[in-house]
Amino acid sequence: LTTLVETMGEAFELLRLALASPRFDDPAVERVRAQITAGLKRAAADPNYAGQVTFAETLFPGHPYGKPPRGTIGTVQAITVADLRGFVRDRIARDTLKIGVSGDITAAELATALDAIFGGLPAKAAPFTVAETVPAGAGAKVLVERPIPQSILFMGQPGLKRSDPDWFPALILNYVLGGGGFSSRLMDEVREKRGLTYGVSSGLQPYEQSALWTVGGSTANEKAVEALALIKEIWGRTARDGITAAELQDAKTFLTGSFPLTFTSNEAIAGVLLSVQEDDLGIDYLNQRNALIEAVTLERVNAVAKRLLDPAKLATVVVGRPVGLEPTRVVDGGS
Repeated sequence: LTTLVETMGEAFELLRLALASPRFDDPAVERVRAQITAGLKRAAADPNYAGQVTFAETLFPGHPYGKPPRGTIGTVQAITVADLRGFVRDRIARDTLKIGVSGDITAAELATALDAIFGGLPAKAAPFTVAETVPAGAGAKVLVERPIPQSILFMGQPGLKRSDPDWFPALILNYVLGGGGFSSRLMDEVREKRGLTYGVSSGLQPYEQSALWTVGGSTANEKAVEALALIKEIWGRTARDGITAAELQDAKTFLTGSFPLTFTSNEAIAGVLLSVQEDDLGIDYLNQRNALIEAVTLERVNAVAKRLLDPAKLATVVVGRPVGLEPTRVVDGGS
């Protein structure tokens, strides 16, 4: 919720009503259903969306993480008002609630507002769990056929959760590998030295019940196979040889120096406060975060590289018409 100070009281009351007493009038439900359906129809023509859906299915087959987060036209059409009411009844409760707030409001005012907004919710939500899972698809090369001039690349392997003791070494390693823009190895070798792509990057994606280390980029159809081979070569070389002391220091300088940019708006600050709670980082995390990064040694980063990075574990999804690719599976990409 974002509100002006002068409309705060009314906004808080509307939030309370939306959570505690949602009406789900048929015209409103059908309007939103039509909006979501129209969005899914537009997304069906987007090659990036097709790749994302196939990538999730490949890494997490049969698991909720492998399903399209916005559903499908069929599942959206099947949702009833009774389903919506049941979701509110079973899932919206105080014991699963986490709150981050930033803005022109005192702690006393906020305490009163929180009681008024959320005090009427049930104390406990119904039991709900998602099974722990390990990403699948090691070595898979899935082709989503689309008549487009570029091949869009999605690659991923098992990563590590936010609670892993090696999170900060992995964060530094990812910056050097592909998270540091033009400072990264992937961008330097795939784009700058060989001109295979406008952009390529890697990222850590921790989930509550799993974790991924991903790579993404795009290239001309004629160069897709070369780009994929080079990414895997860099992945394996980094696992084998690690990073340098200079790369370690550059990563630390950026990751600590850019941290204040996380707090540039009330919305951003509230989001950080929520993330600290969701990841159970501790009340002193914001004061300790940069020191934790500075304490990481080169030996620790390189041990993480050796432990986690494995080109043989990378699952690959390519959208387009890549010349010379020998896929293990082909998906009809439609339009």
